[in-house]
Amino acid sequence: MNITIRSSGGFAGIEQLVATLDTRRLTTETASRVTQCIDELAAWARSHTEPQGADFLEFEVTISDDERNASRIAVTDDGKPDQRPMSLVNELVALASSP
Repeated sequence: MNITIRSSGGFAGIEQLVATLDTRRLTTETASRVTQCIDELAAWARSHTEPQGADFLEFEVTISDDERNASRIAVTDDGKPDQRPMSLVNELVALASSP
């Protein structure tokens, strides 16, 4: 599974690549945690709508498999400290940065 995380919006409106992950190149334990994060994000996305705001930072998580099937999950950072979807995005970014 390949995961790409991009951000856009905010005050400056800058779009950038935040992280990429390929579960085939991760340890079994890390790949399992990545899959858990993606599953939880997907479940959240099916049952919630995104907040609207001109200056919110938005993250797009794209998940693709070996057959080139892709799905996207949008997560908006509305600045609330208890926002579970953002904590999952942040965990994915951290996992992408770990050795």
